Amino acid sequence: MAWLKGAPWGDMRITRARGTAICCTARTAAAQAYTTATIDDRGTLRVSRSAGPDLVPPREPEQLGFLTPRIAAGGRAAGWLLEFPVAGSLGRAPMKLVIYTAGRVRSFTGVGLPIWRWVFQARGRRVAFEQSAVDGGRGVHFELRDVPSGDLIDKHDPDLGIEPAPAWVTTLRAAP
Repeated sequence: MAWLKGAPWGDMRITRARGTAICCTARTAAAQAYTTATIDDRGTLRVSRSAGPDLVPPREPEQLGFLTPRIAAGGRAAGWLLEFPVAGSLGRAPMKLVIYTAGRVRSFTGVGLPIWRWVFQARGRRVAFEQSAVDGGRGVHFELRDVPSGDLIDKHDPDLGIEPAPAWVTTLRAAP
């Protein structure tokens, strides 16, 4: 563990959890509501809170941009996708989902495929996302994650012939 002093989000402690989740804990993680999440003309993501300054997450190395920022019902969590270059092509794709809640940052990459669709569930306590290959081929994968712990709750791989899809996948597919 190490402390990041003066990071754009305040002083944070970095720890590595199971799998690909990275957790940053703010020294002062006050319970507040997140009100809006927007990307400005310069590609900067801003997350507004009910009190205090806006959060401006830093870009990661090689990150090309932010996509689909969302606020969970009740303002409990904020999330967005990070876009990176796609290896072996001239394209770009959303490869990481980031969720900020209660002074913690959780990052999810699933099985390493691009994340094309995601949605908060259970008022921000869970997040569901869909992944598939850039070329739209086989290999669609769905995950349901617990936001506070980062744990995998369930997964669904329709290419394996497991049907019908769980209710959380149906909710994800119906989301805008």
